[in-house]
Amino acid sequence: MVTGEIDAWTCRTLAEAFAELPDTDDRPIELDLAGVSFIDSSGLHVLLELAERVTATGGSVVIRNPARAVQRLLAITRLEAMFGLNGTDPPTDRGE
Repeated sequence: MVTGEIDAWTCRTLAEAFAELPDTDDRPIELDLAGVSFIDSSGLHVLLELAERVTATGGSVVIRNPARAVQRLLAITRLEAMFGLNGTDPPTDRGE
């Protein structure tokens, strides 16, 4: 679970944690973002980098329990589908 603020000051720590995740697996990487109180464009950039890296190898990243701040940013940027928040599975490079 990710908690607190994801901004220019904290996103490096999150990016380092994401770097330890495997690129692909039989299951999607699930990020529980219920505890995120704030997210800015630098935080979004970290999420997008993870999704790009994982989808390039056939995996996917799914956001679970997005906090209101996360929901709002993904809606504004129209990225809900990328993270499985529009009722469909996120895209993969597996041709699905």
